[in-house]
Amino acid sequence: MGKFTTSQDQIQAIFGLSQWTRHGIPTVMDNADSDSEAEFVRVIPSWDKEGVNLESVAGTLRVDISVTKDIGNRRPAEIGDLLEDFLARKTFGDNTSGVQTQLFSGNLYASSGTKNDARVIYTYIIDFQHYVTGD
Repeated sequence: MGKFTTSQDQIQAIFGLSQWTRHGIPTVMDNADSDSEAEFVRVIPSWDKEGVNLESVAGTLRVDISVTKDIGNRRPAEIGDLLEDFLARKTFGDNTSGVQTQLFSGNLYASSGTKNDARVIYTYIIDFQHYVTGD
């Protein structure tokens, strides 16, 4: 597999870990839809930075936090805190294959608009580096 596919698979696996799933927040990748849920997060990686070598890639992980408007603005901030606690300054990986994804510190932004009048959307953004360690 190539570095982009491997990175995408690793990011998807990170959000499948019990440390995240225990919060019970539905998580979808990229453009999948989950508007039937009262709250959910959508994970969108962007490989927009240079890696340190040919097998590495760096970028920005965007996590859209979507809640129904009746839940209010506090809940997206709480989910942002959960994301920060789960991801920031952490390295996730597979010691057998040497595949590692390192995440740095994130930021939370209130979206200027909403997907529709029924939802509030915030965006959590965190930089990452994905690489394969040497033997």
